[in-house]
Amino acid sequence: MLDTMGYGFDYEHDINNNEPIDIDSSYRFVSERGFRKSKNATFLGKDIINLKNRNLKDVPLKELKEITKKAITFCLDGNDLASRKIFKAMKK
Repeated sequence: MLDTMGYGFDYEHDINNNEPIDIDSSYRFVSERGFRKSKNATFLGKDIINLKNRNLKDVPLKELKEITKKAITFCLDGNDLASRKIFKAMKK
Protein backbone atom coordinates (compact mmCIF):
# COMPACT_ATOMS: atom_id res chain seq x y z
CA MET A 1 0.00 0.00 0.00
CA LEU A 2 2.76 2.46 0.90
CA ASP A 3 4.55 1.81 -2.39
CA THR A 4 1.31 2.58 -4.23
CA MET A 5 1.08 5.91 -2.40
CA GLY A 6 4.53 6.79 -3.68
CA TYR A 7 6.15 6.28 -0.30
CA GLY A 8 9.15 4.14 -0.92
CA PHE A 9 12.33 3.64 1.02
CA ASP A 10 15.46 1.62 0.44
CA TYR A 11 15.22 -1.98 1.63
CA GLU A 12 18.59 -2.85 0.13
CA HIS A 13 21.12 -0.41 1.60
CA ASP A 14 22.12 1.12 4.91
CA ILE A 15 21.10 4.78 4.70
CA ASN A 16 24.30 5.93 6.47
CA ASN A 17 26.88 4.37 4.17
CA ASN A 18 24.97 2.88 1.22
CA GLU A 19 26.35 -0.60 2.00
CA PRO A 20 24.04 -3.56 1.33
CA ILE A 21 21.84 -4.65 4.23
CA ASP A 22 23.75 -7.35 6.10
CA ILE A 23 21.59 -10.37 6.87
CA ASP A 24 23.37 -10.85 10.24
CA SER A 25 23.20 -7.23 11.46
CA SER A 26 20.56 -5.21 13.31
CA TYR A 27 18.97 -2.03 11.99
CA ARG A 28 16.80 0.85 13.10
CA PHE A 29 14.03 2.11 10.81
CA VAL A 30 14.08 5.82 9.88
CA SER A 31 10.60 6.66 8.57
CA GLU A 32 11.45 8.93 5.68
CA ARG A 33 14.60 7.13 4.53
CA GLY A 34 14.96 3.44 5.32
CA PHE A 35 17.24 1.42 7.60
CA ARG A 36 20.48 2.23 9.38
CA LYS A 37 22.72 -0.19 11.23
CA SER A 38 22.44 0.05 15.00
CA LYS A 39 23.50 -2.22 17.86
CA ASN A 40 20.32 -1.52 19.84
CA ALA A 41 18.00 -1.96 16.89
CA THR A 42 14.65 -3.56 16.31
CA PHE A 43 15.03 -5.07 12.85
CA LEU A 44 17.24 -7.92 11.73
CA GLY A 45 18.89 -7.75 8.33
CA LYS A 46 17.29 -11.05 7.31
CA ASP A 47 13.83 -9.60 8.01
CA ILE A 48 14.56 -6.49 5.95
CA ILE A 49 15.65 -8.68 3.03
CA ASN A 50 12.44 -10.71 3.42
CA LEU A 51 10.44 -7.45 3.32
CA LYS A 52 12.24 -6.43 0.14
CA ASN A 53 11.43 -9.79 -1.43
CA ARG A 54 7.82 -9.60 -0.12
CA ASN A 55 8.26 -12.77 1.94
CA LEU A 56 5.99 -11.30 4.61
CA LYS A 57 5.24 -14.65 6.23
CA ASP A 58 8.91 -14.76 7.28
CA VAL A 59 8.84 -11.32 8.98
CA PRO A 60 7.59 -11.01 12.57
CA LEU A 61 4.20 -9.30 12.74
CA LYS A 62 5.50 -6.87 15.38
CA GLU A 63 8.11 -5.58 12.90
CA LEU A 64 5.57 -5.23 10.09
CA LYS A 65 3.27 -3.24 12.37
CA GLU A 66 6.06 -0.93 13.54
CA ILE A 67 7.26 -0.11 10.01
CA THR A 68 3.72 0.42 8.75
CA LYS A 69 2.76 2.63 11.69
CA LYS A 70 5.89 4.80 11.40
CA ALA A 71 5.57 5.12 7.63
CA ILE A 72 1.87 6.03 7.74
CA THR A 73 2.46 8.56 10.54
CA PHE A 74 5.21 10.15 8.45
CA CYS A 75 2.94 10.26 5.37
CA LEU A 76 0.19 11.90 7.42
CA ASP A 77 2.65 14.56 8.58
CA GLY A 78 1.96 13.69 12.22
CA ASN A 79 -1.84 13.82 11.88
CA ASP A 80 -3.92 10.96 13.25
CA LEU A 81 -5.36 8.35 10.92
CA ALA A 82 -9.18 8.41 11.14
CA SER A 83 -9.39 4.63 11.52
CA ARG A 84 -7.15 4.82 14.60
CA LYS A 85 -9.67 7.12 16.29
CA ILE A 86 -12.51 4.78 15.38
CA PHE A 87 -10.73 1.70 16.76
CA LYS A 88 -9.79 3.54 19.96
CA ALA A 89 -13.42 4.59 20.44
CA MET A 90 -14.61 1.01 19.86
CA LYS A 91 -12.28 -0.30 22.59
CA LYS A 92 -13.85 1.99 25.21
